[in-house]
Amino acid sequence: QKAVNWLNESNPIDLILLDMEIPNINGRVFIRKVKYSFTHQDVPVIVMSTTDSKLIRHSFLNLGASDYILKPFEEIDFKERVEKAIMQGCQ
Repeated sequence: QKAVNWLNESNPIDLILLDMEIPNINGRVFIRKVKYSFTHQDVPVIVMSTTDSKLIRHSFLNLGASDYILKPFEEIDFKERVEKAIMQGCQ
């Protein structure tokens, strides 16, 4: 909830890294709040999870996530996907 409040204060951001199972708020609820906000709707969101489920991955992508990364991940792969998301968000 602190992150949602911080975003609602119109703080500038380039990317959101979202763990699917964050405490006190479901990842789907969080991404809906971000994507339905006028201020941050175009900010790329990368969801990170240990859950390897096509259904869950597609549900987050359909909600507006830019990418879905399985943990644990390789550092180089993570960096490439973050850079790609940020570049797409700048367009």
